[in-house]
Amino acid sequence: QMNQQQQHTTFTGGNAGYMNFPGVDSVACMPLSFTPVPASDGAPSTIMSPTKTQLAASANTSNLVSSDTDGGDTAAAQKTQQEQLQQQQSKKSKSTSLNANATANLVSHNFSGISCDSATEDDHDAYDGSIMTDEEKIKNNRERNREHAKNTRLRKKAYVDRLKITVDELCRERDTLVSERAVAANLMVEIHSKRVDVLRSFFALRASYTTDQKRDMWSSILDESSFTCRLPVTPYQSFPSSEVQLSNSQRTIVGVDAMMADVASNAVFLDSIVDRTRYPTSKIKFQYTLVTEESVVAGNQVMARWAMETLNAKKCGGRTELHQKGMLFCKFNSAHKIVSLEIMFD
Repeated sequence: QMNQQQQHTTFTGGNAGYMNFPGVDSVACMPLSFTPVPASDGAPSTIMSPTKTQLAASANTSNLVSSDTDGGDTAAAQKTQQEQLQQQQSKKSKSTSLNANATANLVSHNFSGISCDSATEDDHDAYDGSIMTDEEKIKNNRERNREHAKNTRLRKKAYVDRLKITVDELCRERDTLVSERAVAANLMVEIHSKRVDVLRSFFALRASYTTDQKRDMWSSILDESSFTCRLPVTPYQSFPSSEVQLSNSQRTIVGVDAMMADVASNAVFLDSIVDRTRYPTSKIKFQYTLVTEESVVAGNQVMARWAMETLNAKKCGGRTELHQKGMLFCKFNSAHKIVSLEIMFD
């Protein structure tokens, strides 16, 4: 190989020369010293290899020449490579931060129903193009945690405020319902009291009948247009046969005038008890008692017990006082007048 290279190698004294190789540019070389070795038996002389010191010097010279020629291109390539690495790192950092933010928002939305505030896009843009240090990351995390805690307190305060508003509304609704029920109860008590007074007035008129009793007193408690009264057939009283229903042994009184006639017939029956030979001017007195403690009220209907007794039958010649008990079922109109009355007794 050395013999082949010698064909293209030029040495100039002890100075630096150039090696010319086929297809290769000239390379500056340091002067190399070769030590010829005498050949034996007519063989050609051999050239010894260069020393290590000479090879190192030659390599340094080659590097100096190469750096002078390619220094500009290498610096430009390194700068371009650094810019590309920075851009890739910036993109990776931004993508990772955005993905983490989106994941946090999704988890917060699923579990709390309220989106958590996190770093905005402007915050990410502020860090674009730069790599955060550990201190900056810690500071950023603290700031984000502080903001998250603040938003949590605000959400809690808003939630508590909504609860207070809801409680206030429910309390007002409860108070309104209680008030309405109290008003309705008071109204029912008032209505019931008026209707009980009407029934007591009915029995009072029935017990205090006189021939000059005025019709207006009856019409004030009875509905003239539709009043009816049903009661059992009593053989000790006189009444029109048209009032009798043989199917149920009852008779029906229709109208205010028919009611006044029935009261007059009952008064005639009580007068027959008086011993006129001994008490020619005496009159039987009796009274009705309405038992309201056990009365049943349903809308415009009232059911109650009643009792009747004489007060002076013995004084008027009778052998005993008369007693009678029964039930009544009454319906009223909106003006608290009796529309229908059913009197039941044995």
